[in-house]
Amino acid sequence: MRILLWIAVGLGVVLAAVAGVIALGLRSFDVQMDGEAESLLDSAQRPPAGVFTEADLANLPDPVQRYCRRTGILGKPRIQSAVVQQKGGFRTAQDGPWMPMRARESYTVNSPGFIWQARISMGSLPILTVRDHYRAGEGRVLAKIGGLFTVADERADEASLMRYFNELMWLPTAYLGDNVEWQPVDEYHARGIMTDSGMTVSALFTFSDEGDIVNFAADRYCSVTAEIERWETPIDEWAEFQGFRVPLHGQGVWKLEDGDFAYVDLKITDISFGTGSP
Repeated sequence: MRILLWIAVGLGVVLAAVAGVIALGLRSFDVQMDGEAESLLDSAQRPPAGVFTEADLANLPDPVQRYCRRTGILGKPRIQSAVVQQKGGFRTAQDGPWMPMRARESYTVNSPGFIWQARISMGSLPILTVRDHYRAGEGRVLAKIGGLFTVADERADEASLMRYFNELMWLPTAYLGDNVEWQPVDEYHARGIMTDSGMTVSALFTFSDEGDIVNFAADRYCSVTAEIERWETPIDEWAEFQGFRVPLHGQGVWKLEDGDFAYVDLKITDISFGTGSP
């Protein structure tokens, strides 16, 4: 019995030490990411003064005009930055379990950039820390176990720009930027084209009768297959933050040959906007 007791005590000490090391690793990772996010937000340039009017919508395809009115951008200044709080789930395989996730994402519009800081847990233990960013034409994904051991560090410039273009749906005035072009398709669809740092990405947007974005579809590099695959982000819930109506809940889905792979499920818990003066 005494031997078993000492074994139990020893295991407890080891587990406590491991937990302490992981806690320090997570803290170090957070400090680094917080610094990068602060640097990004500090770089945001003030947009042109003034507010959006109907005249700004005149040359846009009809569904995009409907979208702009629905989001509430008329009478408001341009958004120059935003911080978005997220929760949800993430998985690494089509039949894999959903792992709880919490994330914070910071964006700038001029010049385009984002940094996504996420913690993905297994049970109550934060097992994976992820930083995905795009800035000055460079995109990179960094993932670490417990904030300590690197399991992925990949350059992904164009894929990151595509992600940024998609997520401007949380900063709706940015879709009227000089670096975005709209082409008509039909009553419910329009093609959006964005250019930055010598790269151009395009996507098919689907809009509801009311003007909400309900899907975004594009060809994008998929690390799962190491090929260009169809990528979609269906949306089924919307909400208002600081007077802007934006998507609240949706998924990221790879349309693969052997079936759909929904790998992330996101719900927005809060958005804080930085805007230019009216």
